[in-house]
Amino acid sequence: MYAQLGNIKFETLIGFESLTDTRATNFAEHPLIEGKPRLQRVGTNLQELSFSLSFHSMFCVPEDEYDKLNNAREAAEVLPLVYGNGYVEGEFVIVSVGRKINQTDNNGNYVHITCDVTLKEFTSANKIQAAQSRAKLNAFAVDVNRPLPVNTPTVSSNPASDTFNSIQDAKKEASFFERQTNRLKDAENKFNPIIDKAQAFRDRCQIVQSKLNGYIDKINSKIVFVQDVVNWSDIELLCPNIQAQINACNSVTTQASNIISQFVSFPAVVNTTIQATAILTVAQNTYGVTNQLKEELAKLEDSVQALGGLISSRRKLT
Repeated sequence: MYAQLGNIKFETLIGFESLTDTRATNFAEHPLIEGKPRLQRVGTNLQELSFSLSFHSMFCVPEDEYDKLNNAREAAEVLPLVYGNGYVEGEFVIVSVGRKINQTDNNGNYVHITCDVTLKEFTSANKIQAAQSRAKLNAFAVDVNRPLPVNTPTVSSNPASDTFNSIQDAKKEASFFERQTNRLKDAENKFNPIIDKAQAFRDRCQIVQSKLNGYIDKINSKIVFVQDVVNWSDIELLCPNIQAQINACNSVTTQASNIISQFVSFPAVVNTTIQATAILTVAQNTYGVTNQLKEELAKLEDSVQALGGLISSRRKLT
Protein backbone atom coordinates (compact mmCIF):
# COMPACT_ATOMS: atom_id res chain seq x y z
CA MET A 1 0.00 0.00 0.00
CA TYR A 2 1.36 3.40 -1.00
CA ALA A 3 -1.09 5.51 1.05
CA GLN A 4 -4.60 5.38 2.50
CA LEU A 5 -7.17 8.18 2.77
CA GLY A 6 -9.85 6.99 5.18
CA ASN A 7 -10.93 3.65 3.68
CA ILE A 8 -9.65 4.57 0.21
CA LYS A 9 -6.39 2.75 -0.53
CA PHE A 10 -3.85 3.88 -3.10
CA GLU A 11 -1.87 0.89 -4.27
CA THR A 12 1.28 0.86 -6.39
CA LEU A 13 -0.55 0.79 -9.72
CA ILE A 14 -3.11 3.40 -8.70
CA GLY A 15 -0.90 5.57 -6.54
CA PHE A 16 0.02 9.24 -6.75
CA GLU A 17 1.50 10.46 -10.02
CA SER A 18 2.37 13.77 -8.33
CA LEU A 19 1.85 15.30 -4.90
CA THR A 20 1.95 18.98 -3.90
CA ASP A 21 2.05 19.96 -0.22
CA THR A 22 1.21 23.63 0.44
CA ARG A 23 1.69 25.26 3.85
CA ALA A 24 1.40 29.00 4.46
CA THR A 25 1.35 31.58 7.24
CA ASN A 26 -1.05 34.52 7.60
CA PHE A 27 0.35 38.00 8.20
CA ALA A 28 -1.62 41.15 9.01
CA GLU A 29 -0.27 44.30 7.34
CA HIS A 30 -0.32 47.51 9.41
CA PRO A 31 0.14 50.68 7.33
CA LEU A 32 2.20 53.54 8.75
CA ILE A 33 1.94 57.30 8.12
CA GLU A 34 5.49 57.20 6.85
CA GLY A 35 7.65 54.33 5.79
CA LYS A 36 6.77 50.80 4.82
CA PRO A 37 3.97 48.83 6.50
CA ARG A 38 4.67 46.43 9.35
CA LEU A 39 3.76 42.77 9.30
CA GLN A 40 2.33 40.81 12.21
CA ARG A 41 1.92 37.05 12.22
CA VAL A 42 -1.72 36.20 12.98
CA GLY A 43 -1.85 32.50 12.37
CA THR A 44 -1.17 29.58 10.09
CA ASN A 45 -3.21 28.61 7.05
CA LEU A 46 -4.71 25.15 6.75
CA GLN A 47 -2.44 22.67 5.03
CA GLU A 48 -3.44 21.81 1.47
CA LEU A 49 -2.48 18.69 -0.47
CA SER A 50 -2.99 18.28 -4.21
CA PHE A 51 -2.27 15.06 -6.05
CA SER A 52 -2.95 13.38 -9.37
CA LEU A 53 -4.11 9.79 -9.79
CA SER A 54 -4.17 7.64 -12.92
CA PHE A 55 -6.82 4.92 -13.17
CA HIS A 56 -6.57 2.38 -16.00
CA SER A 57 -9.04 -0.43 -16.66
CA MET A 58 -6.11 -2.85 -16.88
CA PHE A 59 -5.56 -2.50 -13.10
CA CYS A 60 -8.87 -1.29 -11.64
CA VAL A 61 -12.37 -0.07 -12.49
CA PRO A 62 -11.72 3.65 -13.16
CA GLU A 63 -15.30 4.79 -12.55
CA ASP A 64 -15.46 3.00 -9.17
CA GLU A 65 -12.20 4.60 -8.03
CA TYR A 66 -13.49 8.03 -9.05
CA ASP A 67 -16.82 7.46 -7.26
CA LYS A 68 -15.02 6.59 -4.00
CA LEU A 69 -13.31 9.98 -3.99
CA ASN A 70 -16.36 11.94 -5.15
CA ASN A 71 -18.72 10.27 -2.65
CA ALA A 72 -16.33 11.11 0.19
CA ARG A 73 -16.28 14.71 -1.03
CA GLU A 74 -20.07 14.97 -1.18
CA ALA A 75 -20.40 13.43 2.30
CA ALA A 76 -17.83 15.92 3.67
CA GLU A 77 -16.10 13.08 5.46
CA VAL A 78 -13.12 13.83 7.66
CA LEU A 79 -10.48 11.35 6.48
CA PRO A 80 -7.09 10.51 8.01
CA LEU A 81 -4.24 10.35 5.49
CA VAL A 82 -1.68 7.65 6.29
CA TYR A 83 1.32 6.74 4.11
CA GLY A 84 2.54 3.22 3.53
CA ASN A 85 5.52 3.73 5.87
CA GLY A 86 3.11 4.38 8.75
CA TYR A 87 3.47 8.18 8.84
CA VAL A 88 0.18 9.94 9.63
CA GLU A 89 -0.08 13.22 7.69
CA GLY A 90 -3.24 14.31 9.52
CA GLU A 91 -6.99 14.60 9.02
CA PHE A 92 -8.32 16.12 5.78
CA VAL A 93 -11.49 16.77 3.82
CA ILE A 94 -11.73 16.45 0.05
CA VAL A 95 -12.30 19.94 -1.35
CA SER A 96 -12.41 19.06 -5.05
CA VAL A 97 -12.11 16.11 -7.41
CA GLY A 98 -11.32 16.80 -11.06
CA ARG A 99 -11.67 14.14 -13.73
CA LYS A 100 -10.01 13.99 -17.16
CA ILE A 101 -11.17 11.22 -19.49
CA ASN A 102 -8.19 10.10 -21.54
CA GLN A 103 -9.64 7.02 -23.24
CA THR A 104 -12.95 5.15 -23.52
CA ASP A 105 -14.08 1.99 -25.26
CA ASN A 106 -16.64 1.78 -28.07
CA ASN A 107 -19.49 1.81 -25.54
CA GLY A 108 -18.27 4.89 -23.72
CA ASN A 109 -16.88 3.01 -20.70
CA TYR A 110 -13.79 4.50 -19.13
CA VAL A 111 -10.51 2.87 -20.08
CA HIS A 112 -8.13 5.48 -18.70
CA ILE A 113 -8.92 8.57 -16.61
CA THR A 114 -6.83 11.01 -14.60
CA CYS A 115 -8.13 12.53 -11.36
CA ASP A 116 -6.84 15.70 -9.68
CA VAL A 117 -7.71 15.74 -5.98
CA THR A 118 -7.37 18.63 -3.52
CA LEU A 119 -7.40 18.03 0.24
CA LYS A 120 -7.63 20.62 3.00
CA GLU A 121 -6.57 20.06 6.59
CA PHE A 122 -9.38 19.61 9.11
CA THR A 123 -8.82 20.82 12.66
CA SER A 124 -11.04 20.70 15.72
CA ALA A 125 -10.93 23.02 18.72
CA ASN A 126 -11.84 20.10 21.01
CA LYS A 127 -9.39 17.66 19.47
CA ILE A 128 -7.52 17.09 22.76
CA GLN A 129 -10.77 16.69 24.68
CA ALA A 130 -12.06 14.23 22.09
CA ALA A 131 -8.86 12.19 22.37
CA GLN A 132 -9.20 12.19 26.18
CA SER A 133 -12.81 11.03 25.92
CA ARG A 134 -11.83 8.17 23.63
CA ALA A 135 -9.06 7.17 26.02
CA LYS A 136 -11.47 7.28 28.95
CA LEU A 137 -13.96 5.04 27.19
CA ASN A 138 -11.20 2.52 26.50
CA ALA A 139 -9.85 2.72 30.05
CA PHE A 140 -10.27 -0.01 32.63
CA ALA A 141 -12.68 0.30 35.60
CA VAL A 142 -14.50 3.52 34.63
CA ASP A 143 -18.26 3.86 34.08
CA VAL A 144 -19.40 0.94 31.93
CA ASN A 145 -15.96 -0.67 31.94
CA ARG A 146 -16.19 -2.12 35.41
CA PRO A 147 -13.67 -4.71 36.63
CA LEU A 148 -14.73 -8.34 36.80
CA PRO A 149 -15.53 -9.68 40.25
CA VAL A 150 -12.75 -11.56 41.96
CA ASN A 151 -13.51 -15.25 42.41
CA THR A 152 -12.14 -16.97 45.49
CA PRO A 153 -10.02 -19.96 44.42
CA THR A 154 -11.11 -23.37 45.64
CA VAL A 155 -8.86 -26.22 46.69
CA SER A 156 -9.31 -29.39 44.63
CA SER A 157 -9.80 -32.76 46.32
CA ASN A 158 -7.90 -34.58 43.50
CA PRO A 159 -4.97 -32.41 42.30
CA ALA A 160 -3.48 -35.11 40.01
CA SER A 161 -6.74 -35.58 38.10
CA ASP A 162 -7.25 -31.85 37.82
CA THR A 163 -3.73 -31.40 36.46
CA PHE A 164 -4.30 -34.08 33.80
CA ASN A 165 -7.62 -32.52 32.79
CA SER A 166 -6.00 -29.09 32.61
CA ILE A 167 -3.30 -30.42 30.26
CA GLN A 168 -5.93 -32.03 28.03
CA ASP A 169 -7.94 -28.81 27.97
CA ALA A 170 -4.80 -26.83 27.09
CA LYS A 171 -4.06 -29.20 24.20
CA LYS A 172 -7.60 -28.82 22.90
CA GLU A 173 -7.34 -25.04 23.11
CA ALA A 174 -3.96 -25.06 21.36
CA SER A 175 -5.39 -27.23 18.57
CA PHE A 176 -8.40 -24.94 18.29
CA PHE A 177 -6.27 -21.80 18.06
CA GLU A 178 -4.02 -23.44 15.46
CA ARG A 179 -7.06 -24.24 13.29
CA GLN A 180 -8.36 -20.71 13.68
CA THR A 181 -4.96 -19.25 12.77
CA ASN A 182 -4.80 -21.37 9.62
CA ARG A 183 -8.31 -20.29 8.67
CA LEU A 184 -7.36 -16.64 9.17
CA LYS A 185 -4.30 -17.08 6.96
CA ASP A 186 -6.41 -18.73 4.27
CA ALA A 187 -8.98 -15.95 4.50
CA GLU A 188 -6.26 -13.30 4.35
CA ASN A 189 -4.82 -14.85 1.19
CA LYS A 190 -8.28 -15.27 -0.29
CA PHE A 191 -9.47 -11.71 0.26
CA ASN A 192 -6.15 -9.89 0.02
CA PRO A 193 -6.78 -6.99 -2.42
CA ILE A 194 -3.29 -7.38 -3.91
CA ILE A 195 -4.01 -11.02 -4.69
CA ASP A 196 -7.42 -10.07 -6.14
CA LYS A 197 -5.84 -7.50 -8.46
CA ALA A 198 -3.12 -9.89 -9.53
CA GLN A 199 -5.71 -12.59 -10.24
CA ALA A 200 -7.77 -10.10 -12.27
CA PHE A 201 -4.75 -9.24 -14.41
CA ARG A 202 -3.88 -12.93 -14.75
CA ASP A 203 -7.40 -13.66 -16.02
CA ARG A 204 -7.08 -10.87 -18.63
CA CYS A 205 -3.65 -11.93 -19.88
CA GLN A 206 -5.00 -13.24 -23.19
CA ILE A 207 -6.79 -9.96 -23.90
CA VAL A 208 -3.72 -7.92 -22.93
CA GLN A 209 -1.48 -10.18 -25.04
CA SER A 210 -3.80 -9.74 -28.02
CA LYS A 211 -3.64 -5.94 -27.67
CA LEU A 212 0.15 -5.93 -27.42
CA ASN A 213 0.49 -8.23 -30.45
CA GLY A 214 -1.83 -5.91 -32.36
CA TYR A 215 0.43 -2.92 -31.70
CA ILE A 216 3.54 -4.97 -32.57
CA ASP A 217 2.01 -6.11 -35.88
CA LYS A 218 1.05 -2.56 -36.83
CA ILE A 219 4.54 -1.27 -36.06
CA ASN A 220 6.22 -4.10 -37.99
CA SER A 221 4.03 -3.46 -41.05
CA LYS A 222 4.99 0.23 -41.00
CA ILE A 223 8.67 -0.65 -40.69
CA VAL A 224 8.43 -3.00 -43.69
CA PHE A 225 6.90 -0.19 -45.76
CA VAL A 226 9.66 2.23 -44.74
CA GLN A 227 12.39 -0.29 -45.51
CA ASP A 228 10.90 -0.86 -49.00
CA VAL A 229 11.51 2.79 -49.95
CA VAL A 230 14.52 3.62 -47.79
CA ASN A 231 16.92 3.05 -50.72
CA TRP A 232 15.85 6.34 -52.26
CA SER A 233 18.59 8.92 -51.82
CA ASP A 234 16.39 11.74 -50.55
CA ILE A 235 14.44 9.78 -47.94
CA GLU A 236 16.66 11.01 -45.12
CA LEU A 237 16.13 14.61 -46.21
CA LEU A 238 12.39 14.22 -45.81
CA CYS A 239 12.53 12.07 -42.65
CA PRO A 240 15.96 12.64 -41.09
CA ASN A 241 15.03 10.69 -37.92
CA ILE A 242 13.52 7.69 -39.67
CA GLN A 243 16.31 5.27 -38.71
CA ALA A 244 16.20 6.42 -35.08
CA GLN A 245 12.43 5.86 -35.07
CA ILE A 246 12.84 2.36 -36.47
CA ASN A 247 15.45 1.56 -33.78
CA ALA A 248 13.15 2.89 -31.06
CA CYS A 249 10.24 0.84 -32.43
CA ASN A 250 12.34 -2.34 -32.51
CA SER A 251 13.44 -1.72 -28.94
CA VAL A 252 9.94 -1.26 -27.54
CA THR A 253 8.51 -4.23 -29.51
CA THR A 254 11.30 -6.37 -28.05
CA GLN A 255 10.32 -5.21 -24.55
CA ALA A 256 6.67 -6.03 -25.28
CA SER A 257 7.60 -9.51 -26.54
CA ASN A 258 9.65 -10.15 -23.40
CA ILE A 259 6.68 -9.14 -21.24
CA ILE A 260 4.34 -11.41 -23.19
CA SER A 261 6.74 -14.31 -22.65
CA GLN A 262 6.40 -13.78 -18.87
CA PHE A 263 2.64 -14.36 -19.01
CA VAL A 264 3.27 -18.10 -19.50
CA SER A 265 4.88 -18.36 -16.05
CA PHE A 266 1.80 -16.99 -14.23
CA PRO A 267 -0.01 -19.58 -12.09
CA ALA A 268 -3.63 -20.27 -12.97
CA VAL A 269 -4.67 -19.31 -9.42
CA VAL A 270 -2.80 -16.66 -7.42
CA ASN A 271 -2.50 -17.87 -3.82
CA THR A 272 0.29 -15.88 -2.19
CA THR A 273 1.34 -12.26 -1.83
CA ILE A 274 4.73 -13.11 -3.38
CA GLN A 275 3.04 -14.39 -6.54
CA ALA A 276 0.73 -11.36 -6.60
CA THR A 277 3.60 -8.89 -6.23
CA ALA A 278 5.50 -10.50 -9.13
CA ILE A 279 2.42 -10.42 -11.37
CA LEU A 280 1.59 -6.80 -10.50
CA THR A 281 5.18 -5.81 -11.31
CA VAL A 282 4.74 -7.32 -14.77
CA ALA A 283 1.35 -5.58 -15.02
CA GLN A 284 2.96 -2.22 -14.26
CA ASN A 285 5.62 -2.85 -16.90
CA THR A 286 2.87 -3.86 -19.33
CA TYR A 287 1.08 -0.55 -18.76
CA GLY A 288 4.30 1.36 -19.43
CA VAL A 289 5.27 -0.55 -22.57
CA THR A 290 1.71 -0.19 -23.93
CA ASN A 291 2.00 3.60 -23.74
CA GLN A 292 5.43 3.43 -25.41
CA LEU A 293 4.01 1.28 -28.22
CA LYS A 294 1.25 3.83 -28.82
CA GLU A 295 3.71 6.74 -28.88
CA GLU A 296 6.19 5.07 -31.22
CA LEU A 297 3.38 3.90 -33.52
CA ALA A 298 2.02 7.45 -33.77
CA LYS A 299 5.48 8.83 -34.64
CA LEU A 300 6.04 6.10 -37.23
CA GLU A 301 2.64 6.70 -38.80
CA ASP A 302 3.54 10.38 -39.27
CA SER A 303 6.77 9.39 -41.01
CA VAL A 304 4.95 6.85 -43.20
CA GLN A 305 2.43 9.51 -44.19
CA ALA A 306 5.29 11.81 -45.19
CA LEU A 307 6.88 9.02 -47.23
CA GLY A 308 3.53 8.37 -48.90
CA GLY A 309 3.47 11.99 -50.00
CA LEU A 310 6.96 11.63 -51.45
CA ILE A 311 5.90 8.54 -53.38
CA SER A 312 2.92 10.38 -54.85
CA SER A 313 5.17 13.27 -55.90
CA ARG A 314 7.61 10.86 -57.60
CA ARG A 315 4.81 9.23 -59.53
CA LYS A 316 3.53 12.58 -60.78
CA LEU A 317 7.04 13.55 -61.95
CA THR A 318 7.44 10.28 -63.81
